[in-house]
Parts: sequence; structure tokens; C-alpha cells
Amino acid sequence: MEALTFFENIAPEIEEKLKIIPAGVDIDLFNILGNSKQDSIERLKSVMKERVKLLPNGKTIEQKGEFLSELEQTYSVADVDKLVSIYNEKYEQGHPDQDIVEMLDRIDWERDRVVLFVGKYLWTKGIQLVIGALPFILKYIPNLHLLLVPCPRCFDLSIGNS
Repeated sequence: MEALTFFENIAPEIEEKLKIIPAGVDIDLFNILGNSKQDSIERLKSVMKERVKLLPNGKTIEQKGEFLSELEQTYSVADVDKLVSIYNEKYEQGHPDQDIVEMLDRIDWERDRVVLFVGKYLWTKGIQLVIGALPFILKYIPNLHLLLVPCPRCFDLSIGNS
């Protein structure tokens, strides 16, 4: 409602013409942090371990290294697109990276900043804008981590729970 306060000052009749439409997201559905922060992190790592067992064909550490090495030798958008296409064929896109738990362990959950995106990877969601802004943001917040979690139907946090 901060926007309302701003506009009330310059156009008092704005309230009559303004209708607030909810975004359509029930944020309670994303409340995986019901317990302590540490418990939630451990739960996330446990779920990801189960995911890697169920979906074992995600990116390997070697594939990441090879990709990044080749990417450094790439100088055009067309070459980057071609490289991405080649590597996308080498692993299952919907599977988690095989070293996901190790990546989560590298985050200092007390000091680092974490941006969490939960949803479909669609341009209409704007995730490409966040990713595109990362180089700029990382200059000012070098301890920032971006976690991308697919839509909740694709990422069932109830795995392993009875």
C-alpha cells in the first residue's frame, strides 16, 4: 500500500480509480521454513539428496567445468547459444545438478544473501531480468546467491516425509 500513499499526495482521487488485484499467489504454499532456519536448510538438503537419487541424470561437476572452460573461449551470442544447445543434450534439464548438496553447503546461511526464485522458468516471470542483473548486483553484494527452484509441482518437498 506504499504506492497508495505516494499517489494520494499527488492525486487524492486515485483511490476511487484504483483497484488492487492480488497477484494470485498464496505465499503460504511456499512456507518451507516452518521450523528453525537450520532445520529448514537440513530439510532442503535432505530433499535434494532424495531428488538426486530419483533423478540421477543432472549436470555433473565435470560437465560444468567443461562448459565454463568452453564458454570462456566463446565470443558471440550465436556461439553461446550453440554451446548451450550442445551441453543441454548431455544431461536431463529437469534433474538437479549432481553436486547440489555440496553447492548448498558452500552457502554461509548466516552471512550470505540468498535470492530465492520459485516458479516456472518463463520469460513472463522475469527471471531473465534477475539473471541479467546479477553481474551488476554481484559488484555490490559479492556474497549473493541465486537459488532457482522449479514450480512446486516439479519440486515436491514432501519427499521422504511420512
